[in-house]
Amino acid sequence: LFRDLKHSFLVFVFAVFFAEMIHPDFGFIDAQIDLTLLTIAIPAMHVTLGMCVQNAMQSSRVLFFVGLPISAALAGVSCYYSKAGGPGSFFIVTLHVFTKMLQFFGADLDVKRVKKVTSGLETVKEGADQATGSEGGDRPAYV
Repeated sequence: LFRDLKHSFLVFVFAVFFAEMIHPDFGFIDAQIDLTLLTIAIPAMHVTLGMCVQNAMQSSRVLFFVGLPISAALAGVSCYYSKAGGPGSFFIVTLHVFTKMLQFFGADLDVKRVKKVTSGLETVKEGADQATGSEGGDRPAYV
């Protein structure tokens, strides 16, 4: 799947590049600028989105409400003293520090939550089996 996705991305990038090169209002410089945007900015946004989703799936409410302000404070201090003034540097550093906090503190909370969710699913399944009168393998009757 990812091999096909990578190839389709390359085909799209080359198509956009050549279309802008032959367009009378654009040219080689505009095509290079858009090529840079397509090959650097878009994958960076995908990685950032993936990290946000992974953090959301691994964190608990306590870790989120306690860890996010601490990560933002640490990121603010590190960005201030390092004089990192690039756009989005505070957000990226906050995301990185929060990810590291999740890796360090989130494992125990995650195991407890997974056990709670799986036991809750088993309880729901048992209740559904009792309500339909099935033994688990049968299809439930629709009422």
